[in-house]
Amino acid sequence: MRIKVVILSNDRSLRLWLPWARKRLRPDWLNIMIETGGGKAKAKIWYLYQGVIEPSRFAEVQVNGQLYEEKREAA
Repeated sequence: MRIKVVILSNDRSLRLWLPWARKRLRPDWLNIMIETGGGKAKAKIWYLYQGVIEPSRFAEVQVNGQLYEEKREAA
């Protein structure tokens, strides 16, 4: 599942993942995460959000590569 969200770049809860992880993960675990995720170049652009992301901030949801569109019944 992939969820695209809208978060302002100046939101104080948004952090780059790699500097955060270097301080908190064992080196072996950090390397496993980086390699599993596609390498160091990709890891440099990963973000961590330290807060709650409400569903109203979801811009797009994909399930198994297919765009998910919620079907709502007419009132």
